[in-house]
Amino acid sequence: MENFSWGGMKDDERFRLDKVYEVAERAMARRKVTLTEQDKAVLKHIFDTY
Repeated sequence: MENFSWGGMKDDERFRLDKVYEVAERAMARRKVTLTEQDKAVLKHIFDTY
């Protein structure tokens, strides 16, 4: 399965980076943690690299 992909088939549509941030914000908010610009930079690096 490709990183940040839907499903598990080769060439599946890739999750958009803005949606990655949105999901991370919601998940972190449930834990009363704020998604910072530094967190976004780490996610972007992972998204771009892998």
